Amino acid sequence: SAGLPLQLSRGATPQTPSYKVSRVPVEMVSATAGANQDKAHLCYDDNEATGWLNDGKLNTAWIEFTLEKTASIGAIDIKLNNFRTKEYPLSIKIDDTEVFKGKTERTLGYCALSFEPTKGNKVKISLEGYTQVEDNIEGEVSGKKLGDGIAITTSNAKGTLGIIEVEVYELV
Repeated sequence: SAGLPLQLSRGATPQTPSYKVSRVPVEMVSATAGANQDKAHLCYDDNEATGWLNDGKLNTAWIEFTLEKTASIGAIDIKLNNFRTKEYPLSIKIDDTEVFKGKTERTLGYCALSFEPTKGNKVKISLEGYTQVEDNIEGEVSGKKLGDGIAITTSNAKGTLGIIEVEVYELV
């Protein structure tokens, strides 16, 4: 670095934003669930230490959210329980139109799902089959197992849909 020219000046601050807003969240006002209705609100409370899950039976593995307004929904971010070890076969419907059907990947947190914008005011997320579990082989340098969501004893049942947080977006 000896003898290299030093340049610490910078240009003017841009007059326009350096980003473009491409989506805005749509608030949820209520939820109906196949089981544990009293806890359904916990998956849209902005608290990653809480969540909702059904009772482990496939026929109750669904939750439906009512949005604050009719919107053109094109994306959903969802943090599923046991996100590091489980793949969830999901169906997502906006009103009665299926916009996503497939298996989520194991993640380090949120799963971002995008689809053709669809107008509606209800979003239903359903488990379409049994979850697949792959042991969490990754660990910290200390050798401890990494966290995998909310520790709940019934979360290991293959018919369990567990949602820590979900956010619905309207594309702009």
